[in-house]
Amino acid sequence: MWLTLTTIREIDAQLRKYGYTGTLSGVRVAIESIRKERKRQGIKESSVRISRRQMISYVWKRKSRLLEEELQLLEQSFKMYPSLHSFHQMVQTFREAFDERNYPAFFKWLEKQLSSPNNHLYDCALRLRRDLQSIKLAFSTSYSNGVVEGHVHRLKLMKRIMYGRAKLDLLEKRVLYHL
Repeated sequence: MWLTLTTIREIDAQLRKYGYTGTLSGVRVAIESIRKERKRQGIKESSVRISRRQMISYVWKRKSRLLEEELQLLEQSFKMYPSLHSFHQMVQTFREAFDERNYPAFFKWLEKQLSSPNNHLYDCALRLRRDLQSIKLAFSTSYSNGVVEGHVHRLKLMKRIMYGRAKLDLLEKRVLYHL
């Protein structure tokens, strides 16, 4: 049971509840020797490590789109880190408002984030507030600049490929040829 706790400080705190009066370094030496022995014997640690990128994807995805094991890892993380649960709810509220193109819900979310500088997404909300007019237009219109961005990306790629090989006239011909 003691080795399932993640840090030596947690183990020390748990031992102190049972009356341990020794030093933290004593606990550290004992735990390190036990862990080395377990590693030498091939016994794996019971804790699962999740990368930051993976955790971000779990928080961003809807719960209905997560696999069963991903959902279990997320729920386990909520138990270990309660603030992660509130952060997940904030992200999901934002995502629902954006997916449903519900500007009043988005604005309510924004006001809630701006209500306290201690909120997880306070800085993000400040940046969003600076560009509120364009965000409102994004919610109200169905226009997208995705096509233009695709063409710009294609042009930059061609320019990168042809770097140092030719002048503007050849680049122009190649761009027009691919249209």
